[in-house]
Amino acid sequence: MQGILFFSSKTLQFESAMKPKPRAQSSQLDLFQAHFDQLLNLDHRLCILARKIDWQRFDVAFAHCYSSEMGAPGKDIRLLVGLHYLKHMFNESDESLLDRWVENPYLQYYCGFTTMQHDGPLHLTCLVKWRQRVGGEKLLALLTETVTIAVKDKQITKKELAQVNVDTTVQEKNITHPTDLKLYLKALNNLSAVAKQHGVKLRQTYCRVAKQAAQMVGRYAHARQFKRMRNRLRKLRTWLGRVIRDMRRKVPQSDAARKDC
Repeated sequence: MQGILFFSSKTLQFESAMKPKPRAQSSQLDLFQAHFDQLLNLDHRLCILARKIDWQRFDVAFAHCYSSEMGAPGKDIRLLVGLHYLKHMFNESDESLLDRWVENPYLQYYCGFTTMQHDGPLHLTCLVKWRQRVGGEKLLALLTETVTIAVKDKQITKKELAQVNVDTTVQEKNITHPTDLKLYLKALNNLSAVAKQHGVKLRQTYCRVAKQAAQMVGRYAHARQFKRMRNRLRKLRTWLGRVIRDMRRKVPQSDAARKDC
């Protein structure tokens, strides 16, 4: 029983996979295959970039993410790092990248392979699990290496790195377009919540009928019945005005509820 408990604790201690084994550079089967250095244009941008990247630094950076005692050997770190570089380089999803990787020998060369591979290098979920194992902070090592290469090649200077300007106009934001419908609904719901929080009893909150009216606005817009759609919007605006006037009548000027509104 003690042995079972000891084994369980060890299993919980090492959730990560064992350190990846070094990939063999050649095998007996490779003798009958043409190598990439004989087939590919080594002046291709991916080939040049593959030679400039210090792949060994990633073995050191991610070494703590693997167990040295237990678990099945993990996938080659260069393969995983290379796939993530390619994923962002070509704006691919995990699934589409693996499909493209099998078809393109330059992508395989970039990930450290010397001969053509006709099967996928790993399962789709391996990329997800590896990102979860490594964590966001350690993945910054990938960005650090690209900046280091850019400085060495004099594409950028260290002075330019002193200040980074981020163009947020091209980044996706979790902000919806402020249409009249959304603003009316948000105002009604917020006023109702504030009134309930401070014990103010409104004559009517209109929250239930406002939700139904909002659904009809979407349906009328889809059916291109814009006159009916505008009528519903005017109705929502009228309800909002009633709630605002009701709050002003029942809440004193100095009350905390008036400030929350």
